[in-house]
Amino acid sequence: MAHGTKLTDDELQVLASTGTSIAHCPLSNFFFGDGLLSVEKCRRFGVKVGLATDVAGGYSPSMLDAIRSAVIANKVLKMPLSGFNGGQDSEEFDFKHAFWLATMGSAEALGLDKKIGSLEVGKQFDALQVDLTGQSSAYDVFETDTTGMALEKWINLGDDREIVRVWINGKLVRETSQECSR
Repeated sequence: MAHGTKLTDDELQVLASTGTSIAHCPLSNFFFGDGLLSVEKCRRFGVKVGLATDVAGGYSPSMLDAIRSAVIANKVLKMPLSGFNGGQDSEEFDFKHAFWLATMGSAEALGLDKKIGSLEVGKQFDALQVDLTGQSSAYDVFETDTTGMALEKWINLGDDREIVRVWINGKLVRETSQECSR
């Protein structure tokens, strides 16, 4: 099911008991203006949530934009005067949580978490190789930056121009002329 912005507690219990997952489309929710999804509340009820895009109600099919929008949506939910839940969600929701939703959360929501969603032995190798040293980047990565800091910079400021290789199920399906030096 998509969106889930108007679900009651009883409805969340039904979704959990039937194994129904939610495709969280935060950018679309902003465009429709019909509400925001509390990922934390859904997960408290045992409802699986994956991150998705819905270009019928937004401007971008980019998963990076969906990750960014998920973080913003959660921050709006925490605002006491937002008119939503008044800051009731307690968990900090940052780029790491949104990245997890885009990968493992989505794999769980699809019932494919034993096959995809993380880089583990025995799972399909679905991956991107990102060049964090490109001249056209809107950010700098310093020698003192951790891998997590570099990932956060790319998620917040990067785009598809820094993706130099793409693998799906272990097969290289896209390669640019850029070389990745990190």
